[in-house]
Amino acid sequence: MSTRRKRVVALCMLLIAIFMIYKWKESSISIDESEKSAASNQTQVAATDFTFEKGIPLLHITGVGKVEHPGFIALYSLSYMGMERFYDFGVNPSEEYAANCVHWLKEHAEDAGKGMKGWGYRFDKIYNDVSIQAPWYSAFGQACGIEALVCWYEETGDTDALKLAREAAEMLFVPIENGGLLFSSGDDIWFEEIPGKGGEPPHILNGHMRALLALRRLYDVSDDEKIMDWYKRGVASLVHWMPLYDAGYWMRNDLNPKKNGLLFRFNNPYGNQLPELAVDEIRLEDPVSGKSTVIDVGAAKDMKERERAYLAGSDWQTECAVDGRTARRLVASLPAPDINATNTKPNSYFYLSLPTLWENNLRADWLKLTIRYKDEAPGDVVVEQRSIAPGEEFVAMRDGALLLTGSGEWREWSIPVRPQDLGWPVGMLYGEKHAQYLEALAADMPDLAGWAEKARGYWNAAKMRSQPDAILGNVKIDDGKQVTDIPSQFVPYPRRSVDINKVVMQHDVVEKTPFLAGEGYYSPYLIAAQALGDSVPIYIVYPEDALADEYHLNRYSWLRDAEAMSYQAPKEAAYHWLQENAVIVDDGVVWHMDKESAYNDLVQKAGWQSAFWQRYVIDAFIAVGDADMVRQAAIAYGVPTEDGGLCSSLEGQDGLWFEEVPNNSHILNAHLASLVALHRVNALYPDESVKKLEMRGLEDLRELLYLYDTGYWTKYDMNPQKNILFAFVWEGDGASPPVDDLYLYNPIENSAVWLDIGAEGDFEGASCLAGNRWQASQTLDGRTVRTMTSHTEIKDWNTAAFLHIALPHSVLRDDFLLPAHYFVIRYKDTAKGTWRLFRQSIAEGNVLVMLPLPEAIIHCVGDGAWKTAVLRFAPQQMGWHMGYDYQAYHNEQLGIVAEQTGDWYLSEVHEKWQYYLQSYQAARAS
Repeated sequence: MSTRRKRVVALCMLLIAIFMIYKWKESSISIDESEKSAASNQTQVAATDFTFEKGIPLLHITGVGKVEHPGFIALYSLSYMGMERFYDFGVNPSEEYAANCVHWLKEHAEDAGKGMKGWGYRFDKIYNDVSIQAPWYSAFGQACGIEALVCWYEETGDTDALKLAREAAEMLFVPIENGGLLFSSGDDIWFEEIPGKGGEPPHILNGHMRALLALRRLYDVSDDEKIMDWYKRGVASLVHWMPLYDAGYWMRNDLNPKKNGLLFRFNNPYGNQLPELAVDEIRLEDPVSGKSTVIDVGAAKDMKERERAYLAGSDWQTECAVDGRTARRLVASLPAPDINATNTKPNSYFYLSLPTLWENNLRADWLKLTIRYKDEAPGDVVVEQRSIAPGEEFVAMRDGALLLTGSGEWREWSIPVRPQDLGWPVGMLYGEKHAQYLEALAADMPDLAGWAEKARGYWNAAKMRSQPDAILGNVKIDDGKQVTDIPSQFVPYPRRSVDINKVVMQHDVVEKTPFLAGEGYYSPYLIAAQALGDSVPIYIVYPEDALADEYHLNRYSWLRDAEAMSYQAPKEAAYHWLQENAVIVDDGVVWHMDKESAYNDLVQKAGWQSAFWQRYVIDAFIAVGDADMVRQAAIAYGVPTEDGGLCSSLEGQDGLWFEEVPNNSHILNAHLASLVALHRVNALYPDESVKKLEMRGLEDLRELLYLYDTGYWTKYDMNPQKNILFAFVWEGDGASPPVDDLYLYNPIENSAVWLDIGAEGDFEGASCLAGNRWQASQTLDGRTVRTMTSHTEIKDWNTAAFLHIALPHSVLRDDFLLPAHYFVIRYKDTAKGTWRLFRQSIAEGNVLVMLPLPEAIIHCVGDGAWKTAVLRFAPQQMGWHMGYDYQAYHNEQLGIVAEQTGDWYLSEVHEKWQYYLQSYQAARAS
């Protein structure tokens, strides 16, 4: 070979090597590198350096240079006056510096036409994937300027400042297309922080709320009713839009979605190894447009980063063929902790882009994330997505668990991707501002109080995850004694009679031997059953009976071992009672139970209405074709419980929940039964107002149904169990590491129940330790601690390290706002092994069956360091015991609703709940 040819070959080989190295680097790019690249393009305003000229702040923005920022100049002016409520810049009061900043605002207020004055931004800005070219105006800058001028007027009486504030406010009321900052959609309005004339504005939450606060401040000094009208419209829109900002664990800062590079992964929520699941296809579908983004798993280029959808990470096995399909299996990797970490196991990533052009940032329609996999064995796999909250990498998707039954079939399982799931990362600063602004606005609009609590809870939780030891010093310690005495439960034993008019009555059993019973009362549910022709068992011993005299029984008493008489009570008597006892509420009617009811820790006084029996009363009137009574009964579903009706609404939202008991505990079976009834009413007697009630009820069902799913059973209602039995299980050789403290933390209340483990009395009280796996108290490094013996056979619960813990006291505005709580555990990491937290199964009652909690695992490495673990305790896991019959009823009614609506999501949930029933029955059979 010639020397020249050798050089050419060598050069080619070198180029190939360089190319291969480049491709390897490209294909193995970390999630941090890709996101850092995106972050580097952002205009970093909040995290920047300041210099000052006579008190006026100048920002030094990377890639932009030194700029005068109207918003920050106004904020510093407020701070110099001691009037800024939300930002603490650490400056001393200064009348001179405040005057300098106000003078700057006056000098730089530009005449923007139509009576508007504004402060222009003289630099280009990139915010997420939105860019705007200078010059531009901002609702945030206008708001801060208005507040500064109003406060200066209050301090000095400067009427020119007040006049300018009013002119600056005018820009908020002019549509974007006319040079202002107003976005309108129907009756809703939004004051835009980044107006985005060339497309859909992002609807930034922070800027809109700051503008509202400024308008309120301006109204307080001007009494201008036009200002108040715009303020009220803006607040009402905020209430209406708030659900779109709620990701379920953190608040988005705007409604512009992340459209590309959406990052997901598969994980085992219980900390066990991932099953080697064979995955054939991952598809993100838009049901509105019919378009999809698809990863053909196992096919060529499925890990090619330049594609709009691709796999990534080291926990995918090599491509293979399964049943003639291209596929990849997951690596059986062990999940690792995800708090304040990057690139933790499992690295089972996949990236997707939106399949359709996003044209409406107010979109509420879901997308579908569909996974096609071979269901070879029962197991636990959940789809997680990249978290937008600080301090955690991934978060489990709502309804993100795959159905793994071991059926052997190829299954397609779809997970809702809500628009709320498509947000961009939002840091602690904006998380805090969301809470602060909402708290301030809730003073005028109570419907915002629940959202303020949520935002504050999210922020407190993020602080606890990232800095637990620092935060615990400011937590309120609860006495841990919440609800230790449960009222006697209302149990409707089947003891019934008929009154003189032959209407069925219900009786409570006061003693079971002999069956002594109380006075009778009327149950609208039983009377509806009578009207429908159901045969009811009647147990009656009349006074003239000799046995009655012997036992001194009254008319409504029953003998031990008495046999039921099957009695067909006349339908006519029941219909007459229902007509005579209908209670008018607005344009509707309801029926009352004149009997006190107690279930779990709630007591409902006599004289209460119920959406549950309303459904069966409607069935009864449908059966006889009484259209007027049917319609009146259906209309009552739209009357709030506080007005005598049957529904509640979460913080003023459009959705409705139909309440079985007017304490608004959100019992699931009544809501499902009510939807069945309303659909049937609409089918037989079409009525737009009734149809709207059905649609509003379906809206709440779809949005909130995930909160009832524990992963093995469903909750009865959203009222949490207040004192719960847990087990703390150590899986390792020998004794566990020593445990010092355990807290159960409520982030909304910023309070916690504290177990000082090893201290005197830690086995006593309503919240305490129990079980014989706890070892003797000892003192270590000046702390009282206990260890526990290993518990590797977790099916044996005769011995365990138990925890009786009460939830911290809480007064919720609505039970749907129940936050995730957090276990905070201090321990010394002296041994290798794993801790898991279990709680008593809600499917079992008083039977000692303990089931693992998701996301409640601590992996110990034995490095000898004192550590603090933070484990999430989701509201789905806080339910009371609920028996098999209710689970079966939930599933039956949900199946009917799914069939009536043809809804894919409800159909899938019905299939999953059916598996819960089958698994329960199989476990009992074995």
